[in-house]
Amino acid sequence: YAHLNHSRQFKSMGPDPKNRRADFEGRREWVKCLKTSILHEALVMVAELTEKTTNLLKDVVAYVGQSVQALKERANTLGLKYRHVDVVAAADIEDAVAMVGPGLELIGDLANPDPQLVATIGGTAEPPAMTMRQALEQFETDSSDMWLNLSYRERQKKWNKYKEAVTDFEKTMDAANLDILKLTKKEVYAYRAKLLERVSAKTIKVDTVRKKLMWLRVIVRHAYELEGIKESPFENLRPIKGIGDEEKRRVITEPETVAIRKRYEEVESNDELIAIMAVIENTGAHAKEIVMLTADDIRLDDPIPHICLQPNEHRSLLKTDARIRKVPVLGIALDALKRFAAGFPRYRRDNGGDNLSAAANKHIKAVTGDATTYGYRHRMANLMKAGYVVDGVHKHIEDSIRVSIMGWTGEGMQNYYGDEVPLAVKLDILTQILPKTAY
Repeated sequence: YAHLNHSRQFKSMGPDPKNRRADFEGRREWVKCLKTSILHEALVMVAELTEKTTNLLKDVVAYVGQSVQALKERANTLGLKYRHVDVVAAADIEDAVAMVGPGLELIGDLANPDPQLVATIGGTAEPPAMTMRQALEQFETDSSDMWLNLSYRERQKKWNKYKEAVTDFEKTMDAANLDILKLTKKEVYAYRAKLLERVSAKTIKVDTVRKKLMWLRVIVRHAYELEGIKESPFENLRPIKGIGDEEKRRVITEPETVAIRKRYEEVESNDELIAIMAVIENTGAHAKEIVMLTADDIRLDDPIPHICLQPNEHRSLLKTDARIRKVPVLGIALDALKRFAAGFPRYRRDNGGDNLSAAANKHIKAVTGDATTYGYRHRMANLMKAGYVVDGVHKHIEDSIRVSIMGWTGEGMQNYYGDEVPLAVKLDILTQILPKTAY
């Protein structure tokens, strides 16, 4: 209950159980000054203090054992966060005080706190060892909300990046049983050095090293957060400078574009592949965006024939909101869609985009040597960068139009305000920049 003392400030008072009075030097009641003279503030503080004190005064028999789990549960009942003593010792003074202060204040009035309570406040139980593989499994369990919009196959492709990084770390460092909660910065830099040795041997690229360290950093960071450890040794590593080995998807040139089309005909590629590649060529869209088109997404009867790249029964979402867009179709793309106005059932499935790209890339590489289907997207980007000439005057294409056609996430707020660029504007741009061979 609350009582107004002679200083016109409320204090909270409550009885001590008979079996716990020895903990309070024989006192029959506990008293706490609330340092407020405002009634409604005092009532809130009384409720909070009563709950904490009730938990503190529970029969000690209810709390057995000093395992990490037992101490964490005891800390939770007291509104505290359990941290091992090494975590506190490694923190700077201000953070360390913030970590242990509430617990010390809580038991300050106890003459004989029970052993488990002391262990809880003192953080005496060391967390069990955790391997990198166990940390990955925990991260995967706790991150089930990631990529819910993706198919099972697509989610597995995402997770495989993390799994491959863990497998490489275990193999390279002989670390299948290494406790990552005791991992040091020195050990992380040793792994980094071994990866860079493979870069020097030209067996992997610098970007691969960066990504492996990034996936591991995400996994270990989560494990450390769960254990209340401030910072993992994967944080703030020295940046790795590039050496010019970054893999760049190259642009498909105009002569190559024509040659690739002829290649499709010479080897008698299937009609759907030829049609899809024609649409990709004249829109700059991704293979995955085109293979999932339905009859409702293909609008050939509109004043401006176009495709709607949007969620449908075969895809719940696109990669980003900016990818949702309308793109006019003209030339060989329009001709192709007239033949397949209901879409492309052969490739309209979870891995259809990958299958289409794999089939097309064989022929693209036979002509170019190293380009892929993505080269068409770079080709469209280059055509728009180059602009066009009207009556001898060079015209620059506004970024907002380029973003709207390609489905990029634009800088600033252009993706969030105003309507999409009108189809007539997009059609005019595509008409100006596409070469004669596009018809």
